Amino acid sequence: MNDFKQPKMPEFNMDPKKLGRYIAIGVLVVILLVGFIMSWKTVEPGFEGFVNRPYGGGVDKSTSFKEGTHFIAPWN
Repeated sequence: MNDFKQPKMPEFNMDPKKLGRYIAIGVLVVILLVGFIMSWKTVEPGFEGFVNRPYGGGVDKSTSFKEGTHFIAPWN
């Protein structure tokens, strides 16, 4: 009664070396994307922002940020 045909699954012949390379590139892109997104900081109105350097002397009071959104490099 029902003449439905099952769709065929495509065959993937992937070289393991290429697959490893694609996975490594994907992981690197995700790490860079997360680092880029986490580098944006917002200073609320009425406040002043400072960079905290936990391994390099604490709060850097010589550089301050006014209210708004600022990009701070991940290594700062």
